[in-house]
Amino acid sequence: MTYFCFIELAGSSTPHMEPLDVASVEDAKAQAQRLLRDHASARAARIYLDEKEVAMLGREGDRS
Repeated sequence: MTYFCFIELAGSSTPHMEPLDVASVEDAKAQAQRLLRDHASARAARIYLDEKEVAMLGREGDRS
C-alpha cells in the first residue's frame, strides 16, 4: 500500500510530502518517525491512506 506522509516544518506553511510504500500503518509510522529525525526543522508528521488521516506523530512519538 502507499501511504502519504506530510511533514510539518517549523517556519513553513507548506508541508513536505513523502510517499510511503509499506505494508501496514505500523510500518508507515516507523518510516515517518525516521523522516522526522532526518528533517531538522520537522515538528510533526501526518500519515494518510487515500483521503483519511490514519496517524499523527510528533518528535516525541505517536499522537493518534
